[in-house]
Amino acid sequence: MNKQKTIQQFEYILACLESQCQRTGERPVLGRRFDNRLFNNEENTLAACLAEMRQHLVKLQQMKDGHQPAFRWLAEKMADQCQGLSRELSTPQARTPLPQTEGHYWQQQYQQNSGYERRLLEKLAHQEQLLGQAETLQQQQAIAREITTLEQRLARCRAEVNRCHWQAALYS
Repeated sequence: MNKQKTIQQFEYILACLESQCQRTGERPVLGRRFDNRLFNNEENTLAACLAEMRQHLVKLQQMKDGHQPAFRWLAEKMADQCQGLSRELSTPQARTPLPQTEGHYWQQQYQQNSGYERRLLEKLAHQEQLLGQAETLQQQQAIAREITTLEQRLARCRAEVNRCHWQAALYS
């Protein structure tokens, strides 16, 4: 692996990502943007991710040659980081923005869990319909197990819906 060429490519890619970050702006989001294996920082900002990538670039520059296993490993990690950050920047609408208040957060959670509850009810109705149409005992038993699982999930979901409802009411 040609060390100088690799470093130049990463410098160019980082410059492009930084300019794209500046254009899109820093938008706080709910939850982590990346897995801990991809970015080790605790902050949930794009600037922190770019800073970590800059640190990795400095480490690459300090290595003696591009044929070391450590150089290859860090270069692969940086390539993964570049891809991840690029995907994140190209899909900002996919992230749920951070709510302004605690009440908004719980209202958002309530709405999300209500949607889960509705979909679970639809699946449960579909499975019950399939149970009525099942011809063999084996099919009936398999569908009955699926219905039991769905009922358990629905009970947990309803408990969460109630919790979110009360929390939203508390903070409203």
